Amino acid sequence: GILALAAPRLHLFDRLTLKTVIRGTSGGPNPNDGDSESPQEPEPYWEDEIPRGIVGHSGVAVSVLRPSGRAEIGGKIYSVETDGSFVPQGTPVVVVRVRGNRILVKQT
Repeated sequence: GILALAAPRLHLFDRLTLKTVIRGTSGGPNPNDGDSESPQEPEPYWEDEIPRGIVGHSGVAVSVLRPSGRAEIGGKIYSVETDGSFVPQGTPVVVVRVRGNRILVKQT
């Protein structure tokens, strides 16, 4: 009990604690970190905002899709997924299916 309360203050335990700050995501760097002059991309839209009839619409990957990431479709940014393939940023994509809150795209 007492050791658990005192451990964070004892320098003896410094080597056992993680002090690294993790920035960004698996989809790339966090757009809110770093240079404030860089353009900020809009937040992704979620399930209740996925328009009906989006299947077949074209867009562009605004992040690397490995296999998930973000794509701009119809002027809005959405969280999207591929069938497992890697799609580089800037690649044209097309919506092939919507399952619940998941938008599945493929490279065109």
